[in-house]
Amino acid sequence: MTTPFPDGLDQLIPPNALPPHTLHSEYAVDGLSPMAVAVPENRRQAADVMRWAADNGVTVFPRGGGTKLGLGNPPETVGLVLDLSRLNRVIDYQPGDMTATVEAGITLDELQRELAAARQFVPLESPLPRRATVGGALSTASVGAMAHAYGPPRDWLIGIGVLGADGLTTKAGGRVVKNVTGYDLNKLYTGSLGTLAVIVEATFKVSPLQPQERMLAAPFASMPDAVAAGRELLNHPAGPVSYLAASSGLARHLLSHILQPAQDRRLPGGEWLSLTQALQESMGGLGLCFFSGRAAAVRRRVDETSAALLRSGADDAAPTGADGAAAARQWAADLGWQDDFAPTLSLKLSAPRRVIPALTDACLRIGLLESPSEALADPGFGAVRLFFWGESDDAGVLETIAETRRAAARHGGTAIVETCHPAIKAQLDVWGEEPPAMELMRRLKQQFDPQRLLNPGRFLGRL
Repeated sequence: MTTPFPDGLDQLIPPNALPPHTLHSEYAVDGLSPMAVAVPENRRQAADVMRWAADNGVTVFPRGGGTKLGLGNPPETVGLVLDLSRLNRVIDYQPGDMTATVEAGITLDELQRELAAARQFVPLESPLPRRATVGGALSTASVGAMAHAYGPPRDWLIGIGVLGADGLTTKAGGRVVKNVTGYDLNKLYTGSLGTLAVIVEATFKVSPLQPQERMLAAPFASMPDAVAAGRELLNHPAGPVSYLAASSGLARHLLSHILQPAQDRRLPGGEWLSLTQALQESMGGLGLCFFSGRAAAVRRRVDETSAALLRSGADDAAPTGADGAAAARQWAADLGWQDDFAPTLSLKLSAPRRVIPALTDACLRIGLLESPSEALADPGFGAVRLFFWGESDDAGVLETIAETRRAAARHGGTAIVETCHPAIKAQLDVWGEEPPAMELMRRLKQQFDPQRLLNPGRFLGRL
């Protein structure tokens, strides 16, 4: 017997802020449609909705662009989805002070366009940036190819505004870079998946846009060779600012669907032909070296890195321009989250940087039935993302997950399941084993959300 959904929500916000039931399936969380959806037009309306939910014991699932709704454990039920996409204003931007304050519903693309007018940007990366929002990127602690050079999102966040589970608005940090008073709640909220509060505002320090950006694509005989070369290059003073290594299947997808359309007119014909031939023949891994900075410095880094790649065993080192570099970075961020290239299963492994070559090699020995795994490794950030496109029954997928986690543990790392079928999620905790600090996390949850109304069950330990 289902509990009747409480009345009164339609008296708090206008009709256009309440999508009809026919649209609720578009807001489903792991296949479960919400009982109601609210799309507030401002923070006052959002606060009213939160207070109503607290008064009526209704669970709330914050939503930005919906690009990472598959992340997390499945919910038992979905009460109210709080869509923050209309909270999308730039509140305060001071190019001279290099700070920007925005509402959480602004998309990453729109934020970067605003900053680009003053030749600035904030190093936030997330899948599908035309839809992904600032609040979503912070809640999921999303990182991409720039993470080694710039660090995670929390390193650029200097102030935050949130709605608590009771609808109370609070702020932490400030709008100036040198703000160190009080507890650093910015880091607490970042990556908490909306389980402690709903992010409605964020202030960032911003960075100057680099005059030039380039990339080198270098095929290797094996994926471990590609990863190891990247680890060495990142330790070189004239090396790339960041580096990714893609296994052969992913490399072919990058070349044919991303780099060729973006760069075929910009690569010298011989270099492009050589790279294409290497990919089609004996390539086992592809190293992607990213560069940014002043033109002369970038040229020197590209030249020195090209020579170092060949000494490391690369078959070639083909350059791309800024378009190719940006396209490759976004391709890496989007992997696993696009509907038209969705894997059966994807995991993210974190481990000490020194073991990433060996961990990647171990992961590539794991398959799903007859389908081999594909990997994208970041030796500078200490991460490996693993993808499976094969089909299998539940038992096969669960064993693949267990085998991957055992490989991560042997190398001193951990593995979380990023995407899989909801039926698989129901049989495990996608975040893995509880950490030693789990009891502290439970106490924080109790303090911030005593009724367990915010995204309940979705986070680590099913908080």
